[in-house]
Amino acid sequence: MKTSGKIAGLLCLATSLATMPAHTTPVTYSASSGGLAGKAVFDLSGTTLSITLSSLNTVNSDNSDVLTALLFHLGNGTLTPTIESDSTILNGSTLVGNIPSGSYSVGGNWAYQKPLGAVVASDPSANAGISTSGLSGLFSSGGNNGPSGVFGTPGANLDGPAFGLINATGNLPSSQPFIYNSLVFKLTVSGSFDLSQISDVAFAYGTTPESVVVVTTDSPPPTPDGGSTLALLGCAFAGVGAVGRRFRKA
Repeated sequence: MKTSGKIAGLLCLATSLATMPAHTTPVTYSASSGGLAGKAVFDLSGTTLSITLSSLNTVNSDNSDVLTALLFHLGNGTLTPTIESDSTILNGSTLVGNIPSGSYSVGGNWAYQKPLGAVVASDPSANAGISTSGLSGLFSSGGNNGPSGVFGTPGANLDGPAFGLINATGNLPSSQPFIYNSLVFKLTVSGSFDLSQISDVAFAYGTTPESVVVVTTDSPPPTPDGGSTLALLGCAFAGVGAVGRRFRKA
């Protein structure tokens, strides 16, 4: 039948398009300086960006050793924080130290902001970030109801190292609540966003923007197609085969 090659080609194309992934390979950034070390994993699935922020410190003696912010440059696209439960944000991590007795939220003590309130000297391209500290005006401290852009409710003012990330549960830096040792933040993406729009990643420690560890190699790999290109090539070869069979029959 003359249309059999066309039908086969259309079915092959439809199958290939259906299998093209909305999920891209996660991109990991890490950096260390002395005893300070951090890791951030950016994972995009559909319109949800998950950022897993971890402390990999080998020191834990002072507030300046607490991982309090993730800084980065955001190119195209818009990120909007998603309100999540503490169990989702903690994702198995532990709240340690002087845990508040009243109403509080881990996510409500972390906020996303773009643009930042000042230029970071050691990472001047950074224009966005997630923080639990105001970092001397880099992030808005908010009003009585906390800052906008938080990841939980109730929202709290971004102040001090409280709810920051540490990598040891022994001698805590101070009488504050801390997270051991990672948190997962979810943001909804819109506009022309993919993981290549994230660059110039840095980790901030303590409560001042001067204590920043910058990722020195931050060129994310191109977004893989999950095999869709090979599938489409297969369709092309299938179409060529169908045309060849028609000519042989003629």
